[in-house]
Amino acid sequence: TNTKSTALYGNADFLKGIVYIETENGSGTGFIVSSCGYCLTCAHVVKNSREFYVRISGNNSFDIFQAELFSVNENIDMAVLKLEKGKYQNCALMDIPQREIGNDIIILGYPFGKIVSDNYDSLSLSLTKGYVSSWQKRNNLEYALLDISAKAGNSGSPVVDLKSGRIIGILCGSIIQDSGNLREEINYMYPISYFYSELTED
Repeated sequence: TNTKSTALYGNADFLKGIVYIETENGSGTGFIVSSCGYCLTCAHVVKNSREFYVRISGNNSFDIFQAELFSVNENIDMAVLKLEKGKYQNCALMDIPQREIGNDIIILGYPFGKIVSDNYDSLSLSLTKGYVSSWQKRNNLEYALLDISAKAGNSGSPVVDLKSGRIIGILCGSIIQDSGNLREEINYMYPISYFYSELTED
């Protein structure tokens, strides 16, 4: 597992498909799903914003592009941005019809955004490891609880299945429970199948 994680993190082409997103209201993570520049992120990352700036990840690549909001579905907390005209490195996606648990995963993203760095040029992707702990259903939507450490800014991060090296879902945030002085939370993802069924045309 360690070897696979390192291999993915060192793959320049893979990393160029993952992006840092900044709006006038905050920041998050996303990933490119089409070579013509369509980028998937969380709806709450872009909510109530009019300006979207996308920074491509990868080795020594600090290009920043302006983007437009193409589509949004708040029910599944997903949104698609369209980058400026050009050719981009898109990520490999994989639907997972078998809702298995225990799958080793990583997320790649930008926890806390540029707060952790002096400037854009030194802002690097963060890799976090974990596994799928369970599949649940709420409001007629399937989602997976993840045993993984994710922070603000990781919203929209790709959830990568280590066995296949493909993106199986999008990190949407955490479910929080307050009990007296104890505050607990668990992170979750929606599977990439919802992107195909709700945000793409047949």
